[in-house]
Amino acid sequence: MKTAEFARLHGVNIRTLHFYDDRQVFHPAYRSDAGYRMYLPEQSVTFEYIRMLQEMNLSLDSIRSCLDHPDPEKFADLMTGKIRETEKEIRQLETRLQLLKRQKQDMEAVKESRCQEVRLVNLAPASMVLYDASFAEADLEHHLGCFIRRISRSLLRLGIGSLHTPGESLDQYAGLFIEACPDLVLQEALRDPRAPQSPVQVRHLAECEGLACICLREADQADAVRELLQTAARLHRKPAGLIRARVLNLFGTRSGEELAVEFVLPLQPEIL
Repeated sequence: MKTAEFARLHGVNIRTLHFYDDRQVFHPAYRSDAGYRMYLPEQSVTFEYIRMLQEMNLSLDSIRSCLDHPDPEKFADLMTGKIRETEKEIRQLETRLQLLKRQKQDMEAVKESRCQEVRLVNLAPASMVLYDASFAEADLEHHLGCFIRRISRSLLRLGIGSLHTPGESLDQYAGLFIEACPDLVLQEALRDPRAPQSPVQVRHLAECEGLACICLREADQADAVRELLQTAARLHRKPAGLIRARVLNLFGTRSGEELAVEFVLPLQPEIL
């Protein structure tokens, strides 16, 4: 069959077959007396094999090597490497999907909530990349730098939050955190997970209830946290851990507006 017929059979462009022929990857079976490239039906298996390898992002040199020098062990090693690469890409896509969902949730939370309105919420299971250190506001820049240097930059897109001990001033920090869904392989996001006495670690949080409120003005943040604690007392519920404060990534806000901060107080029986 001619090039156009073979290309139509496999749903590709004629130029694709010409490209493979010019690059010494896949040749026509023969040329007609008129000089046309001619392909045989039995070449279809080889052609689809080449397309599979290309979809796995193999270089043309690697594809040519697989065709010219078949080696089951070498091919198995090649597939193992590609499986690992694909799994990594899937994890990156999962992180990107979570980021998009987080952005949407942030916008909806601000849109639907009144400032400092306390809500009883269900906190889904999560994983926390935790920078476990206590420090004062004056040392925030130093500790933030230490945290960022120890994690993958892609994690920063999920947003860094701060941890505070209930009853203490907000200018005293119990740590920093980045919250992600529990099925992400977060150990790969740590630059030096085996470092001795590393303040960065991964904690897994169970599903629980909590109190949450959004504050739109920095001047009102202390009052917002106070209202969280008072509401917990009125509900006869005790805090289960530290207060989480996270700046919502509101890229849709107008320039000059203060960023919204969401405060979350987990309630027992959750334990950090």
